[in-house]
Formats: sequence, C-alpha cells, structure tokens
Amino acid sequence: MLQIFIIVVLFLSLTLKIDFRSDDAFISFRYADNFASGKGLVYNDGERIEGYTNFLWVMIMSAFSKYEIDLLTAARIISLLSAIAIIVLTYLISAFVFGLKGPVSLLSAYLVALNPGFVLWSFSGMETLFFSLFVLLGLLCILLYIENGRSILLYISAILFAVASLTRPEGVLFFVTSFLFVLIFNRQDSYEKFFNRFKKLLIPSLLFAGIYLYYFLWRYDYYGQLLPNTLYAKTGFEDQQLKGFYYCFKFVRESMAGGFLLIFPLTLLGRIFADAKIRFIFYVLAVYCTYLIYIGGDNLLVQRFFVPVVAFIFTLVSLGVAKVISGMKTETMVKILTQKQDKY
Repeated sequence: MLQIFIIVVLFLSLTLKIDFRSDDAFISFRYADNFASGKGLVYNDGERIEGYTNFLWVMIMSAFSKYEIDLLTAARIISLLSAIAIIVLTYLISAFVFGLKGPVSLLSAYLVALNPGFVLWSFSGMETLFFSLFVLLGLLCILLYIENGRSILLYISAILFAVASLTRPEGVLFFVTSFLFVLIFNRQDSYEKFFNRFKKLLIPSLLFAGIYLYYFLWRYDYYGQLLPNTLYAKTGFEDQQLKGFYYCFKFVRESMAGGFLLIFPLTLLGRIFADAKIRFIFYVLAVYCTYLIYIGGDNLLVQRFFVPVVAFIFTLVSLGVAKVISGMKTETMVKILTQKQDKY
C-alpha cells in the first residue's frame, strides 16, 4: 500500500496548493447557519426558497454550525477524507474486482488523484466529493453483486444510493440506472430468472423509495415546489443540449489527455457482451453522460459533474491499458516462437 500512500500524498499536495474555495459553498453554509439558529431551512429569514440541491450536506453543516465550528474547515476536511477514500476504492476496484496486477493496477487511482476536477473540488467546501463517495460505494456494491449474486449487497447499495440522493438529486439517477441494469441487462433472459431478479430487487427498491419519498414529500410541503429552485433557474435555456455536448467534449479534452486516454476504453467495447461488470460500467457512464448532455452540464470549473464517475472512467482506462499490454506481449511471444521455428 506504499504506492497508494504516495498517490494520496501527491493528491493532497496538489489540492492544498491550489487552495480553491467555491462561492457556492457559502450558500449552503448560510442555509446551515439559519437552520442551526432556528430560522429554518431558508437563505433569508421568512423566505422559503430552496436555493440549494444538497440537503444532507446542509444538515451536516448545520450540526457543525450548532457547535460554532468553522463550516469551510469542516466541509474541506470531510471532502478530503472522501477524496482519499475514493482514491483507495478506485485502486481496490482495479486490483480486486478486475484482478489487475502490477503498476497498471495503480494507474486508475493515479489518474483520479491527478484529475483536475477531482483535485479542484476536493477542497472547495462543496458536497461534490462526499456525494461522489456514496455514489461510488453504491456502484461498487452492484459490481460485487454482479460478480457473486449476494442479495445483501442490493440492500447495502439501496441505502448508499439513498444517502447519495439526499445529498444531490443525481443520486436517484444512479440508483435507477443500477437497479435497472440488474433487472434487465444482466444477460439472463428466461422469464423465471427475470422474475427471480425482480423479487430480489423489490424490497431493496422499496427501502430506497421509502427513504427518498419521505424526504421528497417533506421538502414539497416545506417549499411548495417539485424541484429545487436552482434546477428551474439553470435549465430550459436555448441550445442546452448543445452546451451539454460541449461540456462532455471539454472533459475529454481537458481530463483525458486531449482525448488520447479515450482510446483505451474503446479497446474494451468487444468485451461488453462477454463481461457483465464492464458492460455495467459502460452502461452507467452512457446513461450519466446522456443526462449531462440533456441538462447542459453546469457553469462551474473543470466539469464538476464528472467527478462522481471519474473512478469508473479511469478504471476503464486501466483495463484498456492492461489489454493493450497483454496484446503486445502475446504478439512478442508469437514472433519469438515464429523465429525459433524458422531456425529449425
């Protein structure tokens, strides 16, 4: 684990040196301060407008506010711990879920730790990394379920996705995407197997729905709107989907070496039909990118919305690199054997 420690130290040196703080974080802090002081979940006293999209984060910050702890410091510490956990989990996914060995098993963690968005938002004071951690944990449970079929993993993932959904609305998308994959796209096509999967998913789905529905009904009663005010303010503009395409293009250009790293996931496309875990990762990324295109991304720095999926993106890069290296070794062995045969 020395190599992971070095990667974490490298990440911390970068994010602490940049020392970025987001102005938007202080919106959440104000809601937290007002809630802690008994004014309610409001930005201005007496005005019930939902100007945040991170309910659980605001609640956590309000607990620190109650004890007069500096909110920016508390938010940064939680974010850094979440970021470190994501780096370690990314390595574990490559090494133990997909069985990569040697330096290539560390590549995904290294790329995550150096990703501009990951580095920048880890010290911003916002909920991005806390949310990303619970999304990754939920997705990891689904990966493990695909591998060994243990039903307890569905219950754990439902709870993790519920925590993510209370932190940001996109958590619901990750839950629906993941459970639909298990139900429909796991390549077990008989009706009996489909019905068995449906029964396995039913109670975990109700568990998630019960948690989230209780919160949703409360916030609708409190604010009187189906969606947060920020979503109404940031969507519905002209050329929104075009902006979403450009948002995804910028991520590839700025976070994947000008698009060069995209080559390696593309080498895995042939394994989609044979490997359910790789199929799941591609499926999640395709659905999420479609969502980002639909909403037009956001206007904040270095494609913040991609941070929750960078672990999966760079896991595919590592798997692609491993495949290319394996192919090169195979070609080398073939040439050596051919040369030996020619001598005889």
